[in-house]
Amino acid sequence: MCTLCSINRLALLVVIVLSIPACNQASDTPKSEPQVSSKEPAKLPILYTLPPFTLTDQTGQKFSSEQLIGKPWIANFIFTRCPSTCPIQTANLERLQRRLKKLDGWDNVQLVSFTVDPTFDTPAVLAEYARRANADPKHWHFLTGSREDIWSLCRKGFKLAIDDAPPEAPSLIMHSPMFVLIDSQGRVRGFFDGTKKQEVAEAYANLQQLLKEDQTSKPSS
Repeated sequence: MCTLCSINRLALLVVIVLSIPACNQASDTPKSEPQVSSKEPAKLPILYTLPPFTLTDQTGQKFSSEQLIGKPWIANFIFTRCPSTCPIQTANLERLQRRLKKLDGWDNVQLVSFTVDPTFDTPAVLAEYARRANADPKHWHFLTGSREDIWSLCRKGFKLAIDDAPPEAPSLIMHSPMFVLIDSQGRVRGFFDGTKKQEVAEAYANLQQLLKEDQTSKPSS
């Protein structure tokens, strides 16, 4: 074979080798798995401790804050004649209830809805409201009592706004739509807008965190 032909063939081979895509080598290299942070979420703040209370639930039985000790819970303030935020709050709390039922710690979780219109919202009215909301009676309690006691608890205990609505307002009572997260020791740990699904999701995540706190604080057997 002539020398010129050999040189031409060698040059052609070099061109072919250099033209092969480099992706073959990359595909043979195992891709690294996405890194999952092992850092624990920041501990929820302890805002303040709720005062004790004794009211009446939708079954007509006395219900006190002592029955919630040892259980994390979520509270909100509603009334059955409310045409604005209350139906949204209740629907979101019902969806939250469905999610919470899937948790291992569901047996310890409680939901509590206080009526701010106790004159109208008798236990019988609340029982019907609870039935329509698909409330689990072992976990979701609707509480009534004297207007003075509930409004004082709302303002001074939970530190939430509440007032009579002006005559031109579509609702009888103006009150906060917040979901309040309380730990197993009766301490407020967070506030979430009960009309916003994203904040309700945050309440769910934070309640899970409280369940983990309770689990890790238990003495090992």
